[in-house]
Amino acid sequence: MAALLCLGCAATTRAADSAGPLETTVSVRSLHAEAMELYTLCGEHDALRLGSVPALGEVEFSVPAAALSCAPGLRFAMVPVGRTGGYVTAPVSTTPPRHIDLRIEKYPGLSAWQAR
Repeated sequence: MAALLCLGCAATTRAADSAGPLETTVSVRSLHAEAMELYTLCGEHDALRLGSVPALGEVEFSVPAAALSCAPGLRFAMVPVGRTGGYVTAPVSTTPPRHIDLRIEKYPGLSAWQAR
C-alpha cells in the first residue's frame, strides 16, 4: 500500500515539473529620478500592481502565469509615486518569456523591455 502512495506522489511531481514555469521574473532598472509604482496590464485593462521601483534603483518582481497568458499582450505601466498619470510600454510579444528586463529611462515614455 505504501508503495502505491509513493508512486502516485512521484507522478504528480513530474506532471507539475513538466507544466513549465508558473511565473516570469522581471528585472527592473530605473534611470528615472523619481520612485515609480510598477503594474502589469492585459492590453489596456486588468492592472496588477507588482510593487515600487526606487529612484535610480534596481529591483526584481515575479509576474504570475495568469498575467502572461493575456491575448492583447502583457504591458508594463509605470506611475511616478504620488502622481496620477503614467507611462505604458509596448506589449510583450514573446510567449511566454522566462525573464524580462525592463529599463525605465530618464524620460519614462522611452522605457522598453527585452525578453530572454
